[in-house]
Amino acid sequence: MNSLNSSQNAAMARLAVSVGICVAIIAIMASGKIQGIADGEAAKRSVATALGLMLLAIGNCVPKLRLFQSRNSTTSSAVSVDRFAGWVLVFGGAGFALIWLLTPLEDAVIAGPFIGILSFLIVFARWLYWRQGQNHAALPSPTLSRLIVAIILISIFWTFGIFFVDAVWGDVAARWAAIIFVFSLSGLVPFIMLLRNWQRDSE
Repeated sequence: MNSLNSSQNAAMARLAVSVGICVAIIAIMASGKIQGIADGEAAKRSVATALGLMLLAIGNCVPKLRLFQSRNSTTSSAVSVDRFAGWVLVFGGAGFALIWLLTPLEDAVIAGPFIGILSFLIVFARWLYWRQGQNHAALPSPTLSRLIVAIILISIFWTFGIFFVDAVWGDVAARWAAIIFVFSLSGLVPFIMLLRNWQRDSE
């Protein structure tokens, strides 16, 4: 095992622990709210804060996993995109968490999702800008670790959207957004796996 693979495996292990802790916090607080043990506002703040910390943890691992590196890309140019994405996601996650911890709830429900979604859009814009003039494959090389991180990032992005929908249109619209996400993700995962196999076969 070379040093790069070892570093990526270590990053995935740390990410798995961090995401696992955040998911456990979300599950505990959501269960407490359902059972009437936890206050509704406290539960919502805790869940949102854990979500922001999850994004922060992922952002910290993005450069180590080389998330945006295409199979034929030059390492130096791809790494610059990964580092930029990592910093943006770290600050986006930290900003999202701090907003939910420190601001009034009526402000957090709008400002938090705005900061979270904006961080994703900035990363996507940076990647599109980098792709201009590149002659290799349009998508990053679909390794298993990158696919896992991509699915988690898509889930977080959609959850930010659900927060925003809930704040603007209410619980009913948020529930429909969650249902749409579940069905979309169930169709997205097989598509990603097919794409991975297609790119592997074309190499």
